Amino acid sequence: MFIIFGVFISILKKKYKMIKKVLFIQPFSLIDEHLSNILLTWPIYLENYLRFKCSNLEFDILYLPIEQKKKNININAYSKDQMKLFEIQMNNLISKLKFDIDDKTIICISCTFSSLVIPTKWVVRFFNRYFHRAIIILGGIHISVLNKDYLDDNLHIDYFIQGEGEAPLYDLIKRDLGKRKNTYLIKNELLYNLDELPILNLSELSIIKYIRYSSNLSISLSRGCPFNCHFCIEKTLSCINKDIRRWRVFSPSRAFTEVKNMIETGEEYGIKEYGFIDSIFGLNKNWVNKFLDLYNFEDYKPIWVETRLDIMNEKLITKLCKKRFYNMYGLESLSPNILKIMNKTNNSKKYLDKFWNILDIHKKLEHTCAINIIIAHPGETNHSLKMTFKNLEKITIEDNEDNIYLNIRYYHHFPGTYIYNHQNEFKERYGTIFYPISKDWWNSNNLSIQRFAPMCIKPSTKLSLRTSMNMFIENYLRLNKYNLEKLKKNKLDPFSRLQKAIIIKKTNSKLIGLANEFLNFLDFYHDNSRTLPFLGGR
Repeated sequence: MFIIFGVFISILKKKYKMIKKVLFIQPFSLIDEHLSNILLTWPIYLENYLRFKCSNLEFDILYLPIEQKKKNININAYSKDQMKLFEIQMNNLISKLKFDIDDKTIICISCTFSSLVIPTKWVVRFFNRYFHRAIIILGGIHISVLNKDYLDDNLHIDYFIQGEGEAPLYDLIKRDLGKRKNTYLIKNELLYNLDELPILNLSELSIIKYIRYSSNLSISLSRGCPFNCHFCIEKTLSCINKDIRRWRVFSPSRAFTEVKNMIETGEEYGIKEYGFIDSIFGLNKNWVNKFLDLYNFEDYKPIWVETRLDIMNEKLITKLCKKRFYNMYGLESLSPNILKIMNKTNNSKKYLDKFWNILDIHKKLEHTCAINIIIAHPGETNHSLKMTFKNLEKITIEDNEDNIYLNIRYYHHFPGTYIYNHQNEFKERYGTIFYPISKDWWNSNNLSIQRFAPMCIKPSTKLSLRTSMNMFIENYLRLNKYNLEKLKKNKLDPFSRLQKAIIIKKTNSKLIGLANEFLNFLDFYHDNSRTLPFLGGR
């Protein structure tokens, strides 16, 4: 009798301590300003999955970039004084949640980008100090490739989740796992069939309270990427579980349902732009055609998709055009040699020929597209950089209808990429110098280091760091000069022309500011020497 009673009490205790509440936290950012205008999808998919699997959970979310926008989180440095202010502001936000935080609460935090390492640590320390009984789970891209940054004696984290979080998080809740003395790493469990995910119902999710503060809304129709670009982290993420296909996609009918739900919710909240965050949209032409045959939202706002130009053709682009899908192409360079170094393609000539063909199709259709370019990639030379900008100049001058957007970015050094994992290869082949200050820059409390250290890479023996930055700025400004001149002849109404002119001039101002700040940063850290200080330096 006493044994049975003891077992009964044990069951009651376990039931009483069962996880009942889940709080999602998206860390703030002092570097990535765009985060305050977008909604990252990780909490959307996790909550949607858990709601389907568990009927007894409460959910809430603190999306701190938007709380920054609302001035509820208002800090400007990584200092002790600012951390105290952050704790006061966080406690104020916590007081407005739907539930109290206790030992039946899971705190889910995502370090989505390397630039969020310090903010993520601040969030973890906050919960360690004020809500130490709650279970802390950390995931995200940076965690998946470099979780050692959080193995700190002064930082208690119960679980790391590597890769996609739906199945691991559900398993933790199902097994009722609690606080741990040491951090436990949960290895990646990729979902093989995306159609097994519950249908997305945005209107029921906690993040709905933030949608009105965002200008755009995005979901994913696929996961992973089968390509192996050296600057991209996707291969590392896709290969965590080698038994799963590196590109997985919803069935066309299921994808249509997801998009339908997104647009219906977005229209209710006044969303201005939609998109898909797929690493690569439309890899399978048969899939795209079936999906577009179902799609009937062309009368609504257009949708942006990121794809590869070498999987497109005129028939497909024409169909996308009619459905008001705008393509963003990851071209990355107009130098055959750099494309090879990037591992973007096995046949640079064929790839570039295809690009010019795709561009002609867009011009003929008068259909907008965007082109991504990376400048100063390891291996870049004076000659290759000039070649890329010469061709970008040609594109700009010939784009009479102003339908081609150029998204030109300076190379940043991120962990988890092939380049990061094979630095000696680039040093030996091209004379690339990865200055010491670019190592582990994400752990620095110095905002200048956070902002500029990822750019402190000398591309090659034939192109210095200073020269690459100067050429980037000078050529970008020249392209914008052509754009301003074209506006005078543009068919747009005067107000639209003025708006575009203002955007171009603001971009120019930012470019000049970037150049001055970066070059001053190099002066301060004596970039002419190979002994740039480590993060502990001045």
